[in-house]
Amino acid sequence: AAQQLGAESVECGHRQPEPPRIHSQQRRHAIAHLTWTGSIGVIIPRYDVSELAKNWGVKADPLTTGPFKDALSPFKPLSEAEREVWSGIMDESYQRFVDIIDANRPNMNREQVLEVATGRIFTSQQAVDKGLVDKIGFLDDAIDAMKTDHNLGAIKVVKYEFTPTLSSLIFGEAKLEATPNVMETLMNQSVPRAMYLFSWQTSER
Repeated sequence: AAQQLGAESVECGHRQPEPPRIHSQQRRHAIAHLTWTGSIGVIIPRYDVSELAKNWGVKADPLTTGPFKDALSPFKPLSEAEREVWSGIMDESYQRFVDIIDANRPNMNREQVLEVATGRIFTSQQAVDKGLVDKIGFLDDAIDAMKTDHNLGAIKVVKYEFTPTLSSLIFGEAKLEATPNVMETLMNQSVPRAMYLFSWQTSER
């Protein structure tokens, strides 16, 4: 649930997107020795460049159909009403995040999940101690454990990937696999999105 440097998660025959939609309680999480994980929380990156724009003689004058249509515009301070609206959206997303962990870590109750759901990062051993992962190991260890638990023979491992954003490329969180549409990438940066991933790279993968 964070930027995991070497973490592997394996579940038995089910898929999980964004914060994961859980279909099975039977899953194993193995975490590499140098992994940082956790970061249970939600962040909507926002920058206020209104003073900078003012100094440069730039004025935003959008045409909107409602008072909240440009609520996250970087060219104006966030009003209390706008902050209340987005706080509600973030809280709902956060509760969904907590619900997923609560439902899929049988060794943890909700109170224990909330104790670690502060946005902080945990080392591999701390994550094991907190009950967030099952063991320190690698992908093969997680696969072997699932095969043993479910008496499986041949299995298929599926790897999920996401399209890198401009910021993830700049900060080294993703590698460029193909030539991007620069204009589309820049425009997508202005689209508000609640992020569950740890968004600042501090170490090499």
